[in-house]
Amino acid sequence: MKFSKALCALAIILASCSPEQDPENLSVDTVIQLPKPTGPYAIASRLYTLVDKSREEIATEQIGDNRQINVHVWYPTSDKEGEQSQYFQKPNLYADAWGAEAAEQLTRVRTNSKDNLSLIPNKKFPVLLYSHGWQSMVEGQTIFLENLASHGVIVIAVNHPYLGLLPGKDDTLIPPRDDFFTSPTHGSEYYSKDQQFALKTVCSSDLFDGDADCSNLFVAGHSSGFGAAALTCTNNTETLGCINIDAPLNPFLKDYIRVPSLLWINTERAGDAPQDISAKEIRKFTDLTLGHNAISDWAYLDSVDNKEPLSRPLPQDKIIEQIMLFIKQTH
Repeated sequence: MKFSKALCALAIILASCSPEQDPENLSVDTVIQLPKPTGPYAIASRLYTLVDKSREEIATEQIGDNRQINVHVWYPTSDKEGEQSQYFQKPNLYADAWGAEAAEQLTRVRTNSKDNLSLIPNKKFPVLLYSHGWQSMVEGQTIFLENLASHGVIVIAVNHPYLGLLPGKDDTLIPPRDDFFTSPTHGSEYYSKDQQFALKTVCSSDLFDGDADCSNLFVAGHSSGFGAAALTCTNNTETLGCINIDAPLNPFLKDYIRVPSLLWINTERAGDAPQDISAKEIRKFTDLTLGHNAISDWAYLDSVDNKEPLSRPLPQDKIIEQIMLFIKQTH
């Protein structure tokens, strides 16, 4: 069974199915090593399960059900020894959505990160707070996010229940839905609160021990995730720059975005950056050959399955080049 068919079947129910977002399944007897990142730093990762006791989960009717999110952090390390980070934490849960064969493939992917190692001390790395888009999850963009970390960026990537296809508290898979929001603004505000809670909690954790300068902050969102990022950029006065990865700007967001700098990446859907956004500077990058899901892992996994692994530069590499240039010039 092909992974692309499994995802297409799910997409018929939840969203639209397009060729670039639907990878072919991998051979069941193949171990897949994700491509080596291009930056100079080794990478560590740490997972957080965070419960925001100040917020109730509005998607459920259970009294006292506080909002819970999982956050995946990738960051530079100089440590050499450690346990390799797992690709998907609960791959078996995706069997019902994608099929048992596809879920099995997730267990065969090998990352380039190691668990819970130390952050390189005495360096003030920039922090990138990141949100995925509709029906997605940050683990499915590991190639992209690991590579950013290898270039000296602390990536705090938030998995948003009900925006993505993600494991829930009771080890069941939660499909995306938005029927409990009163407006698009309401949804963006809700997921922006996820971002801000994750940022505050992770930056005050023992992982960084004073070595993370969370005032050196950039906020990014892919597709639907940019709504949350745009509001976080506006509401957090320490934000240096905001990064839109292929999200068309909904009209309601124009009244909200107040950022010093905006990087507008258009690969298929974003279109040209509107001129009436309240930003001191807007930098644009357009490459319509990349496709909306260029930052996902699926195209690479598909190429491995076809025994013709993609070589550098990968689609993600062009986007990373633009992000790193933006961070360097803004920082």
